[in-house]
Amino acid sequence: MSFEKIIKTILSDFTTAWNQWDFEALESFLAPGVKIYSPKIIELYPENTTGIIEGKENLINYWKLYQQIIGSVSVEQLSFEKKGRVVKTANKVIGQPIIIQEKLILNEYGKIVKLKYEYQPIE
Repeated sequence: MSFEKIIKTILSDFTTAWNQWDFEALESFLAPGVKIYSPKIIELYPENTTGIIEGKENLINYWKLYQQIIGSVSVEQLSFEKKGRVVKTANKVIGQPIIIQEKLILNEYGKIVKLKYEYQPIE
C-alpha cells in the first residue's frame, strides 16, 4: 500500500471517529504531545487567548467539553492534499454553511502531532 493510500485511510478513519464522537478512537490518532490550534478554543476556554491546546489528554477533554456544550458536529471530507508529512483537508460541516480547513502534521508513525483548524462560511 502506498504512503498516500495509508494517509487517506488514516484521514477517513479519523473523520469516521469524529463523526461518531468516538473519543477512544480519536485518541488513537494522536501523538502524546499533540498541539491543536483553533479559534474555537477560546469559546470554551476564555482564559486560553492563544487558541492552542497541548497534549493528547487535554485535547480529548476539550473535544468532550465541545460535544457537551456545542453538540455533536459531523463533517464530510471534501478534499485532501498531502505534501510530505503535512496534510490539508477541507471538510463541510453537515447541516451548517461552514467549511473547516484542517492542516495536520503527522509523525513517522502516522500520529497527529499538530492540528490546525480554520473556519470559512459558505456564501
